[in-house]
Amino acid sequence: MADLQIREVRLRDATQVLEIARASFPEERALQSLSPADVRGLFCLYRLLRALQRLRGKPWFKMYVAEAGGQVVAGVMVDWHRRYAYVRSLMVHPEFRGQGIGRRLLSHAVEEAFRFGAPKVVLDVRADNTLACRLYESLGFRTFEERVELLREASPLQVETSWPRGFRCARVCPWDRRVWKALEASRTPEAAAVYGPWSRFSLLRRLVFRRIWLVAEAQGQAAALLILGGKNPVRLNVLVLPEYEGAGLEEALLALGLREARGKTVALRTRAHKTRLLHVAQELGFQEKARVRGMVLEKRG
Repeated sequence: MADLQIREVRLRDATQVLEIARASFPEERALQSLSPADVRGLFCLYRLLRALQRLRGKPWFKMYVAEAGGQVVAGVMVDWHRRYAYVRSLMVHPEFRGQGIGRRLLSHAVEEAFRFGAPKVVLDVRADNTLACRLYESLGFRTFEERVELLREASPLQVETSWPRGFRCARVCPWDRRVWKALEASRTPEAAAVYGPWSRFSLLRRLVFRRIWLVAEAQGQAAALLILGGKNPVRLNVLVLPEYEGAGLEEALLALGLREARGKTVALRTRAHKTRLLHVAQELGFQEKARVRGMVLEKRG
């Protein structure tokens, strides 16, 4: 498309960006609940953030759009972290797909990520989105992990699970050393190589607003971690250290998380190789909704 212009998003783009997001992600409830007024409010905050980023000389977050004939037809967002940049929500209006717009916009986002110092770029894509996977692979991205997203519709928990012998549960704060150990141990070597070790800032930024943090311990050592957050649906994370998998912690922590959710809809995300946790979750009524591939592109030279 000859007249395509790629630029940073502006306040006046809010309504068009919301329309593209709704068309691109129809299953995302959060997007459906946003009104144009809500989005404009977020864009006003973004304008303030953009001013702060100019003073800093390095961005934390940017959103780029592709405009053709005065109409915004695509968008993408980029977060900068200490060891990588994360590209999220690449979206193209359905009427403009198949014209190479997504490729040009993503290529621009990657170039900007590298220009501002990121050594690698990370993104997530649904494994069943074949066209998107092919696009990312053609640009040099490779898969380094696969995650599974599950959902349990609102219903009371019918199963009572006893706590495994020799383990105890303690409520903790996000910066507790046991939390860090559980988070680090839950990653595969491939994911650890891509993301690097957790930084205190990134951990607090991502997780400090979760409602409940619980650690399962055995002889004073962290064995598993339970994290709950969000309202609709309740987001549930269960991380069991490899040496304790199959000891009954998956059943106990999932049951505890569902009881804390008090009959609400619960979303669970875990890595695909956690087969024991997946099996227990399905026994407790979770249904698999999607498989997500984590992909990375490293800067050359």
